[in-house]
Amino acid sequence: MRAVLAGGLVFGVGAAATLASWTDQEVATATITAGTFAIESRTNLGAFEDSPHTPALTLPLGATGLYPGEKRAAWIQIQNKGSVPGTVSLSGVTVVGADNVSAPTGNSANLQNVLKVGVAVTTTTNGAVAPSCTTATPTTSVATGATVVPAPVATGALAANRGNIVSFCVVVEFPVTAGNNTQGGDVRPTWTFTATTPTT
Repeated sequence: MRAVLAGGLVFGVGAAATLASWTDQEVATATITAGTFAIESRTNLGAFEDSPHTPALTLPLGATGLYPGEKRAAWIQIQNKGSVPGTVSLSGVTVVGADNVSAPTGNSANLQNVLKVGVAVTTTTNGAVAPSCTTATPTTSVATGATVVPAPVATGALAANRGNIVSFCVVVEFPVTAGNNTQGGDVRPTWTFTATTPTT
């Protein structure tokens, strides 16, 4: 019995000898905010408008009553009002008929099948001057007939805080080889420009 009690006393002494630990801390904090990225556009030298537009801005091609061999050109300018830089490209072209909904049919489809469309991009920092855009402007083909070149096409760099303007020149050609079956055709293309922030 004495041996058992002695063992118990030794165990109790060991438990009482556990050391305490001290701690100390330093703390830090920070403010984290997200930047902004938003483009706006115009097709004349007036004020820029927010994108997207409903309805879409009208590209002033003046392309009514065309006959074979004619070309038309018009420009659109895009800038970035956000705090994060990026790029902007022509990302898609869709075409509808005179009803603004359905795909072209009949002579309108024939017209779509022969039209040639090209686009060029230039970057300017002067918002008060119209960009150079004529039917002679060298362009990258984005559509020959109903075949649309995969986008994106014609990319320009967008500075933050309206630091620059990217100007796109669109040229449409009604080729001299267009047949009689294009007469009276009516197509309504829509060009979509997509801006993207850089990735890391």
